[in-house]
Amino acid sequence: DLTLPGRVSRPDAPFPVSAAVRRTVGEPDAPVPGRDLTVQVRQWNETTYDYRDLVYNATWTTGPDGVATQDLVVPRAGYFRLTVSGVDEAGRPFRADEWFGAAFPGDEAAATRRAFRLTADRDSYNPGDTAQLLIESPFGGPALLAVERGGLRREMAVTLTPPATAP
Repeated sequence: DLTLPGRVSRPDAPFPVSAAVRRTVGEPDAPVPGRDLTVQVRQWNETTYDYRDLVYNATWTTGPDGVATQDLVVPRAGYFRLTVSGVDEAGRPFRADEWFGAAFPGDEAAATRRAFRLTADRDSYNPGDTAQLLIESPFGGPALLAVERGGLRREMAVTLTPPATAP
């Protein structure tokens, strides 16, 4: 489990991140102390359309309660993917990802507006044509997609999966 204090942090300011490792077999939910975790933070690159730019890389070790907690600092504003990975006692890899943004105070709304981009497969359509959409977002989670033209035409619940969703 990964725990972040929110979805938007401030660049150059520490914020706490916790990673909990628990057993899934034997003693389910029992903490796993002493587990080494690889923690990486990558920034969204608007040129390559991926989280290529590594801004943080470290090894954390879980404590007696199976939790590793550290303060992270991202160097600049943008959108980030936090990845925590490791290997269990049987040699099987595990991984958890979370996405967050970093913005300066007063710029959180601007960061949210830039967070989403909707593109269609064509520039124009004839009546009865179906558009294929792509939603680019550094954040995952539930969203409501609404189609409007002079009023609400259609709405659809979608689950965003960064960096892109094709509903």
